[in-house]
Amino acid sequence: MHQTRLQDERSLGEILGDAVLNSIKTLIMVGGFIVLFSVITKLLFLIGISSTIATCVGYVFQLLTLPVDAALPFLSGLFEITIGAQGLSQLTIDAFLPVAILISFILGFNGFSVQAQVASILAKTDIRFSPYFFARLLHGIISSILTIILYKPLYLDKQAFEMDDIPVSQEASQSFWVTILDMAKQIGPLVTIGFLGIAVFIIYRRSLKNDAT
Repeated sequence: MHQTRLQDERSLGEILGDAVLNSIKTLIMVGGFIVLFSVITKLLFLIGISSTIATCVGYVFQLLTLPVDAALPFLSGLFEITIGAQGLSQLTIDAFLPVAILISFILGFNGFSVQAQVASILAKTDIRFSPYFFARLLHGIISSILTIILYKPLYLDKQAFEMDDIPVSQEASQSFWVTILDMAKQIGPLVTIGFLGIAVFIIYRRSLKNDAT
């Protein structure tokens, strides 16, 4: 990397401009893959393929004592994690642990949408994609196992402690990190629009420069 930096004849401004442009291209690519796999998931649902596969997955869930109703949103999550996580969170199931296990697997596996993004980036390199895929699969399994192990000490015991020690009349103060997260949600779109404007300006300046030469 150091030798490549020394051989690079671009100025600092040009390097920063290329970095911004590459980040915008990556951002557009990620959004495109999300839309693509969301559409694929919806098409599979409309033509009935998702329901058929979900029925088969439901039999496996019965053997694992998982709710059968979670098969379809879990299958959607294998394609696009946000759709699957939202579908699982909206299930009317008394037990929270099965939903947490499935969502943990989806987040660890990352979904085919994220894996397609990684594959497109690795296509121009000599890095193989198969180790990443199996690592994601292993990550999903480990995440589910850790959820089962840590569910009681981190969730049930904490709930019991809060119910026993916090008076009903006492108002819970908002966490510092929750406040930071709310602020990030508010300014996040403005930051994205700002960087998009910078990218458009850089492209416009380069087009003028190319026309002049």
